[in-house]
Amino acid sequence: MAATETHRPVYFPLQDLLRLLAVIGVVWLHVTYHGALIGWAELGRFAVPFFAGSGVYLAYGALWRHGYVSMLPYARARFRRVYLVFLAWSVIYLGVRWANALLISRTGSVHTTLIDFFWNGEAFHLWFLPFIFLATIGAFALAKLVRAAPWLRLPLIAILFALGLMLVLCRVPDVVPRLGYAALLSYESLPPCLLALALALVEIRFNALVDVPRLVSGSLLVVLWLVGGLMLGLQDNRALTTVAGFGFLLISLGWSTTARLPVIEHLGAIAFGIYLVHLLFVETIYQLLPRIGRDDQHATTQLAVFAVALVGSVALVELLRFSKWTRCLLG
Repeated sequence: MAATETHRPVYFPLQDLLRLLAVIGVVWLHVTYHGALIGWAELGRFAVPFFAGSGVYLAYGALWRHGYVSMLPYARARFRRVYLVFLAWSVIYLGVRWANALLISRTGSVHTTLIDFFWNGEAFHLWFLPFIFLATIGAFALAKLVRAAPWLRLPLIAILFALGLMLVLCRVPDVVPRLGYAALLSYESLPPCLLALALALVEIRFNALVDVPRLVSGSLLVVLWLVGGLMLGLQDNRALTTVAGFGFLLISLGWSTTARLPVIEHLGAIAFGIYLVHLLFVETIYQLLPRIGRDDQHATTQLAVFAVALVGSVALVELLRFSKWTRCLLG
């Protein structure tokens, strides 16, 4: 049935838990992208499709949750919460790169460009922020369109679903990689966004605390990804990672409640911060290892880097959250 506007707040606890799991997957992926554990890096590849899909799903629902919010105030709010945070962390990572070049790697200089600073980001994970900034604005605009013309809902479901499948199954056009890694990763993140929007337009609700169909179907998709990615060796497969991200999105919508769960909410709240800060630890540690005679390709070393980076990221996020002057850095 079609989505209906409601003022009763509904909370999905699994979304917060899976945000934390996904950001742990991101840290794992960025630690194990090379060396002895590269075959296990697949365990973190679901994170970006999940973050992209859940981001646009929630953006589409923002109009229905908050009434007649106009386009400009929503875009301004997203600009403050996402793009300004992106610019702040571009400054921070640029400074860290300069410090590392002078004190650790001793290369002496760091090169950057306007496109890196304002779009790609000064660390290779920051590309996601400009992408999700634009994607969520697009999702909100789509919600405005459907509210104005409800007859478009069914055609849009078919179009979004078909386009999402087409993009994930067809090879990436040659022009996309030439536009830079941020453009390539953004293109590869479009399918989970389109499929999530199709799901938001379908908006099937079962009015139950536990939504068994979503939990079961999402779990089956996650199992399919694990079998294909780990058992069959289909690592870094765009179709499988999209399946995984969509599966985790379905699971995240499988438990709804009107009660607030502060501990779980806190875990979800720190996930974005961990995403922002973790490369401060990962990159710095990997630059230090050769100077202290440690092999960064060894499995034991990588597990230690993962543990230190994750614990350090959580500690730094909690420290940043402690003060109102630094809390804005976490979005």
